[in-house]
Amino acid sequence: MSSPGGAVNSRDLRLVARLREIGIRRGRFSLTELARVEGVTHVAVGKRLRRLIARGEYRLVPEVNLSKLGYKVALVKVEVPGYAELAKLEGLYAKCPRTIWMMESMGNYSLIILMYAENDAVLKSILSSCSVRTRPEVRKSEVEVGEIVGGFAPIVPPVGGELSEAPCGVYCAECQRYESGDCKGCPLTEHYRP
Repeated sequence: MSSPGGAVNSRDLRLVARLREIGIRRGRFSLTELARVEGVTHVAVGKRLRRLIARGEYRLVPEVNLSKLGYKVALVKVEVPGYAELAKLEGLYAKCPRTIWMMESMGNYSLIILMYAENDAVLKSILSSCSVRTRPEVRKSEVEVGEIVGGFAPIVPPVGGELSEAPCGVYCAECQRYESGDCKGCPLTEHYRP
C-alpha cells in the first residue's frame, strides 16, 4: 500500500488491519465504526477504501467456513521441467473453482496449490482422476491434506455452472469416478451435482 512516492502509507495499513480485525471478529463492518476507531469521518474512510481498491492494493472478498461445511483441503506441490510448463499449469488452475490460492515456489517444487473438496470422495478425485498431479507437464508431486486454521477461505462456492468441460480440460460426464457417483464433478460445469 504505497503512496505515489513508493513508501508504505501507515494510515492505509492501519485501516486494512482494522478491517481485518473487525471482519475476523464479526464478519462485517461499517464505515461509521471504522471512522470512529480511526478518528476520521466515514466519508474519509470510504474514500480511502475506494482508492485502495482502485489501485489494486486491497479487495473485499467473502469467505466460506470450510470446517463448518465439512470441506477438505489439500496442499498440492508439483515440480515441472521449465517455465512453459509452469505457465500452462498456472493458466489452467487459476481458472479451477477448487483452487483457493496458488504460489510459484523457488524451493523443491515449482508450484504450490491449495485446493478444496466437498468430501473425502471428491478429494480423492481431485488428487487422482482430474488432478494437477496427473498432468503430463508434472515431473513429481507431493500432497498434504489438512484443515485451514480458523476454517475460513475465499472460495468460489460450488453451485454448478454452464460449461460443458472443466477449465482444466476434463469432461466430467466421461469420468469413471463421476459416473460411479464418487465425484460431484467440476463446480463450473453443467455436470456438477450439488
